Amino acid sequence: ALEAQEPVASEPEEASVELPLLKVEGPSRAMFDTSPGGVISGQVASGSAPISAVTVNGQTVQTGNDGSFSKSVDWTPGIQIIGVRVEDEDGERAVDGRAIQAGPVNGPGQWVEGGLRLEIDTEILDDDDDEIDDIAALLEAALEDPSLAELVVGESIEMSGFEFTPTRVSFNEASVDLVAGEGVVQAEVTLHELEVAFDVAGSGVFSWVSTSGTATIGEAEIGTEVAIFNEGGRIQTRPSWVEADLIDLAIAVDWIPSIVEESFSGWIETFVEGAVVEVASTVLEDVVANSLQAFVIQMDLGEDIEMEAALREVDLVPGAVRFVVDTRLEARTTMEIPVNAGSLSTDGDPPAWPISNGAALAAAIDDDFINQLSFAFWHTGQLKDVSLPGIAIAGMSGSAIPAPLGPAENVVMTLGLPPVATAPRDDSFNADLSIGEWTMRFERVDGEVLEFSVNLRTALNASIEEAGSLTVELDDRPSAIELEIGILQSPEGLDPGDLAALVRLLVPPLIGNSADLVPNIPIPTIPMGELVDIPAAEGLEIGVVEPEMEFSEAGWLLLRADLAVQ
Repeated sequence: ALEAQEPVASEPEEASVELPLLKVEGPSRAMFDTSPGGVISGQVASGSAPISAVTVNGQTVQTGNDGSFSKSVDWTPGIQIIGVRVEDEDGERAVDGRAIQAGPVNGPGQWVEGGLRLEIDTEILDDDDDEIDDIAALLEAALEDPSLAELVVGESIEMSGFEFTPTRVSFNEASVDLVAGEGVVQAEVTLHELEVAFDVAGSGVFSWVSTSGTATIGEAEIGTEVAIFNEGGRIQTRPSWVEADLIDLAIAVDWIPSIVEESFSGWIETFVEGAVVEVASTVLEDVVANSLQAFVIQMDLGEDIEMEAALREVDLVPGAVRFVVDTRLEARTTMEIPVNAGSLSTDGDPPAWPISNGAALAAAIDDDFINQLSFAFWHTGQLKDVSLPGIAIAGMSGSAIPAPLGPAENVVMTLGLPPVATAPRDDSFNADLSIGEWTMRFERVDGEVLEFSVNLRTALNASIEEAGSLTVELDDRPSAIELEIGILQSPEGLDPGDLAALVRLLVPPLIGNSADLVPNIPIPTIPMGELVDIPAAEGLEIGVVEPEMEFSEAGWLLLRADLAVQ
């Protein structure tokens, strides 16, 4: 059990000892600076002993006669963690830690062009098995749906003064083979034991003719090539050619006018070919387009964040279907944000095709997309004024909050900047994560308040859980965390350096348990019932399994996984 401690102030400094003073004047905390560089400036004053050194991020800077200092720096795009330290000849010190976001930004809700690139193995078209786990199987199930006949039943075709109207279309089984070519899908559809019943009505000089008949076909083979292209942000299909071959055709008609008897069977064959081509082509084009469009993923991120995706490019090559997708993410309910605020925009080139390395699905995700998601969540205000009982913070840190930080009744936390993901410094991790101006306000049980600015950079690994969500785990090793602490508020008589050291000890276990504070990100699945309205597809979803992730130096997250129907 965690034992509460009485608030204990640090031993007061001896009356003759005065600490050095440090005031950092710029840059302002939690600002967004879109310029390539800036100036870190401030003022120091000696206490009981002369100043021996002033450092900015570990580098010594000179001070003027009035104690002022200034250092020009080039920003590295992302969270800039700034640590300033002054020390006197007696070893007394004062410290300041702060952070800003530097670099170009995408404004809230701005489109990220080409932020998502997908490559799918063409086994998603046809994997040559009987399971409903590819587009060919969906086509077979759709073609065998009894309601399919409604596409042509009652739709008349005129030929040579006669009107042919199908009244019934049925067949025993459908089989579909699909092959991806350069920009096209080649399809062979076979309808087994096909039967078409029809009425015939004459017009003009044959207006007196009215008869009925039936055509039976052992196999109807329909071959076609369908071009796949993007139009208006959606996948469209267009047949390049289509042909039909009716095997073992037999025709039975109630009666035929003798004057057209020789031509009638040819007309009926043409009519039946047209009917089966209409059925197969319509279903093929619709299912292929809808199924491929489904990979232009729209993630459900809850009520607070809106996501849109628009297809920029689609390309079929032998062995793969490739998509380039524009995306945008925006908070629906927002808090007030600083001038120039936006998600970090980088210019790293996307990985070259192919990206799958043999995986069924590969996704290259621009860090602009990742950081826009982080920014949108931050923009909702859900990371502002998060109040937790002191006992909860103690549980996350593994021990009671030490005096003089505690005992704390509540700890109120706010994230002053959106977290930013970048390429990892350590290749054993997926990415680095920078957190700036994370304020921690300790409200002690005796009414005293201590407030700090925590600014850190550490590595993370991401994983996809069985429940279908992305979770992150931060590296909580103290030696692996770049960390600067700023003191925003504290009681008089406490050594700021000692307070910063206490908070430094508290941070690693807190970020090690960060999963308790950060929501999981859902990984989209594709409901097969939305691709084609048939009972066999209801409740089935295509999802990823056995994923692997890596972050490229150019700032792209590469996700590779197999696909499975769940």
